[in-house]
Amino acid sequence: MNELHSIQVEENTTAQQDIPHTLIRPDFDDIKGPFPYIHKDDKHVYMDCQLQYWNMNSFFSKEEMTKMTLFEMFKRRCDLWPEEFCLSYRKKDEKHVPKGDFINLKAKECLTIVEEIASGIVRKLNIKKGATAAVFSTNRYEWILTEFAFHRQGIILVPLYSTLTTEQLCHVIDTAECSYVFCSDEVLDRVQDLKSHRTFTSVCFDDVKNESVDFTLNELREEGRRQIEPPNLPNKTDTCSIFFTSGTSGVPKGAIHTHWTITNAMCCFCFSAPFHAQFMTRGQITLSFLPLSHVYEHQIDLTFLCTGGWVYMNSGNVRYFPEEVKMASPTFLIVVPRVLQKLYDVFNSEIKKKSYVVQTMYNTAYYFKNWAVDTNTTNMVDWDYWVFGTIKALLGGRIQLVCNGSAPLSREVYDWMRVCFDVIICNGYGSTETFGGCIGTIPGLLNPKIMSTGRPCPGATFRLSNAEELGYFVSDNPPTGEIEIKGEFIFKGYFHDDVSTKEAFTEDGWFKTGDIGRINGDGTMSIIDRRKNMFKLSQGEYVATEPLERMYASHPFIEQMFVYGESTDSFLVGILVAKKKELEAFLEGKINGISDGMDVQLLKDIANTKGKSLILKNVEEYVRSQGAKGYEVGEKYLY
Repeated sequence: MNELHSIQVEENTTAQQDIPHTLIRPDFDDIKGPFPYIHKDDKHVYMDCQLQYWNMNSFFSKEEMTKMTLFEMFKRRCDLWPEEFCLSYRKKDEKHVPKGDFINLKAKECLTIVEEIASGIVRKLNIKKGATAAVFSTNRYEWILTEFAFHRQGIILVPLYSTLTTEQLCHVIDTAECSYVFCSDEVLDRVQDLKSHRTFTSVCFDDVKNESVDFTLNELREEGRRQIEPPNLPNKTDTCSIFFTSGTSGVPKGAIHTHWTITNAMCCFCFSAPFHAQFMTRGQITLSFLPLSHVYEHQIDLTFLCTGGWVYMNSGNVRYFPEEVKMASPTFLIVVPRVLQKLYDVFNSEIKKKSYVVQTMYNTAYYFKNWAVDTNTTNMVDWDYWVFGTIKALLGGRIQLVCNGSAPLSREVYDWMRVCFDVIICNGYGSTETFGGCIGTIPGLLNPKIMSTGRPCPGATFRLSNAEELGYFVSDNPPTGEIEIKGEFIFKGYFHDDVSTKEAFTEDGWFKTGDIGRINGDGTMSIIDRRKNMFKLSQGEYVATEPLERMYASHPFIEQMFVYGESTDSFLVGILVAKKKELEAFLEGKINGISDGMDVQLLKDIANTKGKSLILKNVEEYVRSQGAKGYEVGEKYLY
């Protein structure tokens, strides 16, 4: 690399807690002096981590965490605090509806269950060290404890996405060479379908016995109780898990993560909580409700369970989130924008139903509290006591930190969360290949008016590289380009896919994310584009527009199709250009006034009025039959 030259931006070295929220100005050109952690050469702009601004005082040091495998970390936690609660869950009825209070499991109880499952796996299934086993389930405590049982015996975990098609699931099972699938009864129909295509042994977390189930988890535990088998621990550099990508733009690829990469990813999160010197130790509570098949939720849950936290398991459906978040009263939550957007929309619709007096009080309180938050001052009136206390109760009343990932929050939701819930909102960035978040915002050091993804977490280094075909250059002011990452948490390659692995890295070993970033005026990174024509919706799902447009355009009466979406919305918008003759043939006989060779404008008017529902139903049924997922079917169309 050539001699590095500083980008002229201002670094503030004041202590974190003393920095006013309005100190740093967002205009890049107006900022003076260098950020020492940002530098460049002719081809790249580099962004390093500033360790002095991160929480490096966690109970477990990075050296301690990364020298162990995941089971060793979990066992040490259980040995240190055996009587403290570790996991909580609710029982469900035969219709999968949760009932009753959460049942709390102590750390020593969890460790016993792990040892029983692991011993049952050895004695009854005879799964060997280094073999793969899949988990296909909603979030539940059996999933995470079965995973630790895998790690105890050196078995490689392969999570299965519920959104994958049968064809894609078969590809994952074949590629990862899975002969065993652990599942919940909610997905037994899909397991039965898979068994008609592939041969594998199934283990159900529930006490269900039918043609889809070979064993139940309780049968394994009963066998394990007869004799606890010794651990068969892997090395920290051995493969731990294979997390497959979502398959949005093609065939899912399996990202290989070792115990070493995962524990380093856990450090990225563990040392990224700046408001508490030992945040990830005892007393911190989270609610696990995003899918465990995603690395985002996985990174957080593993970190909590291995460093002394307490994880409440959602009952497998986000519809129970409002009820269960109140019951769990978490201090920490990870979210995607769609969850907060829905909470925001429901709250605002309810406020509008209130009396004029109540609306006026809320609007007044919001105005003054928002001003106080922006200026880092206090109000003479305790608005939290008079107004916002009941709103805080919507998330249990104890929430301190909310980490948003997967897609950016809208400004209105961001401000609403800070004002009404009095919480720190951290945005983060990561991917399957980085095993979750590796860049995040640090409260107090950043300008809250810039909706960025923050700065590199401990152990991470970022750089921007020119994306010439899109017009992004590191010589721009501010610098822009494709984000490339280095760190010990980076995956080791795609399983049985050397071609994709080679394409994923630069010649000098940097992982190419495919995302376009920009360096902001406060020294943070923002995601502004995707090098491939792809984006995320607010619920965190990637949408690849080109294959989706081709799918729509293959419909008999569609000439052209344009698909558009934004990461702050949960839906797509489509513009259809219909083939006149074919559309006439489709509508003829269904709607009066349709005939061959009719006036184009009249046909368009009918298509957007009387014929609209018929057209949309036909188009949506067609694209769904072609494999389009629910979030890929447009919610609004123009003709």
